[in-house]
Amino acid sequence: LWMKTRSIKRFASVAKKYQFEYYVHGDDWINNVQSESRKKLIEVMKVWEGKVIDVPYTDGISSTDLASKL
Repeated sequence: LWMKTRSIKRFASVAKKYQFEYYVHGDDWINNVQSESRKKLIEVMKVWEGKVIDVPYTDGISSTDLASKL
């Protein structure tokens, strides 16, 4: 499931709804405006033993640009 959410507050609510086994996100959210959403997501996913996976940020590659080509 490719999820593009405009509201950073929605990560946890969407995860609750679908109970993802894994949630993959670029590691740029660890220390930016989305860091609180990440913490909440990790907390929520622990309930069903889901895992948040942070992949290394790649400078110059935009997930928004990639998604627009799908």
